[in-house]
Amino acid sequence: MNIEILEKRKNGLLGREEIRFRVEHDGATPKREEVVKKLVSILGAEEKLLILDSLKTGHGKREAMGYAKIYDDEETLKDVERIKEEGKDDVNK
Repeated sequence: MNIEILEKRKNGLLGREEIRFRVEHDGATPKREEVVKKLVSILGAEEKLLILDSLKTGHGKREAMGYAKIYDDEETLKDVERIKEEGKDDVNK
């Protein structure tokens, strides 16, 4: 699996960096967990601050396009993201 970063953009308003990337792979599309670990190692980010928003593969292609967000801190991540926790749809009540 090879990951190419296509675009990195700082979003100061939401306290995060937004990354668009391409994953080249042989065989099946890699699992989301594998992609997250590879992005963490490439970008030098903390895994708990990285959100893999989307990973889409075209039919019959050996590449996937992805979008990830790296937050500045956990508090900002919890304020902005809607995370499912213990069966609840929204932890930001």
